Amino acid sequence: EIIEKKDQIRNMVEIFAFGALFMIAVYYLGLFFMKKSEMSFLVFALFSLTIAVRVLFTGKYLYSYFFTNLLWEWVLKIELLTVCISAMLLVKLVRNIYSNNISIKLSYIWYVWSTLYILIGIFFPVYWIASIMKIYNISQIIIGFVVMFKIFGYFDRKRKTEAYFFMVGFLILLAACL
Repeated sequence: EIIEKKDQIRNMVEIFAFGALFMIAVYYLGLFFMKKSEMSFLVFALFSLTIAVRVLFTGKYLYSYFFTNLLWEWVLKIELLTVCISAMLLVKLVRNIYSNNISIKLSYIWYVWSTLYILIGIFFPVYWIASIMKIYNISQIIIGFVVMFKIFGYFDRKRKTEAYFFMVGFLILLAACL
């Protein structure tokens, strides 16, 4: 009975996380449609939607309530692909917000790198993806540090406190990825 209760709580947390992320995506899509010149709204909406899909395909596998006949191989592919897509969208979002500090060449290199992994994920077997995913994860950490230091350089001396809070938050997020 205790195990069932913990299981129900975990399901509720995942359903809440999915719903919250989905609503954030819808909200930012609405903002984008009202102000189409702000591409960061669209990118953040797609990022939130990608993370919402990831919540469905990890943990308690909530997808099984919606897609009962989905092959296990595709579940793993979707789970791994959301990592690549979300990382690519996050770099795009940071590039949209801090365009003067993030090199366009660096962004394009990351987009090509992520697209390569996405294509491998779509067209190759799961064991291939899983075996090379470590390389992608290491590259995520490297690009994370590069982006973090580029953004840190954005803050001037008057906004030093904001820069430190940003750095601590980003380091915690990066540590969670490890």
